[in-house]
Amino acid sequence: MAVAPCKDCGDREVGCHSTCKKYIDFKKENEKQKELINKEKQKVQNHMGFVIQQIRSTKRAHK
Repeated sequence: MAVAPCKDCGDREVGCHSTCKKYIDFKKENEKQKELINKEKQKVQNHMGFVIQQIRSTKRAHK
């Protein structure tokens, strides 16, 4: 994740996150990145769930 544009900002003041164009754009881009990461994590979790299910059913069949 990128560093917020607030670091070392000369215009920084209390409550500026709601009006700062740089921060709002940064936040939108950050949310997009988080969404992509979460989608990829979901794919991996779905796959691993299937693999675990197959391993368990194989173990049961061999008992």
